Amino acid sequence: MNAVTARRLRTGAGAVFTAAAVVLCSIVAAHPGAAGTVPAGTPSAPPRPQMPWTTAGCATGTIGPATSDPTWFVQVPATATACAGHDPAATFTLVAFRPADTAGMAYASEMQPYAASGPAPVTGVYQATYWTRTIGMCVVRDTADRLACIRIDMGADGAVTTAIAADDPLVAKPIKYYDDRAMPKHNGFCATCVGWVW
Repeated sequence: MNAVTARRLRTGAGAVFTAAAVVLCSIVAAHPGAAGTVPAGTPSAPPRPQMPWTTAGCATGTIGPATSDPTWFVQVPATATACAGHDPAATFTLVAFRPADTAGMAYASEMQPYAASGPAPVTGVYQATYWTRTIGMCVVRDTADRLACIRIDMGADGAVTTAIAADDPLVAKPIKYYDDRAMPKHNGFCATCVGWVW
């Protein structure tokens, strides 16, 4: 092979490699994910909403069973327990959901403090009527997290309690926070109660 032939071969090979590089760059430009990177504009997980009160993210809870007297006055025992080292300002509450409600309400005046250790007790209280003969109720640590939920049905023998999941349609509705601290509490007889008047 003479020098001229060798030079032509090298030149031809360089042209082939150059053309291949151009094609590869075109592919990466058209399909940026092919290069192992996340394309600009790829949606990420939505940010957690800002909570309207101080929360204890590690809290757990229990609720029920409900009891009632012959007048259908209902009491629902519940507890919430925060883990060690939680913010002392953190609070929790109970939220009730009627079948026709589009949201449940968390009231500022009904926020309950956690105990320094162990479970903090709270009692839900309401006067059931024909219109509230079925409700859902949850103990919640914030507007997104339900710790435990029940369904309460009023019958001839009083309140019947059924444990339900947090995503049950009866309670899987938005929770709205309302600052009602300038108004009287919904129950005036119990510091560790959450009450409703419907």
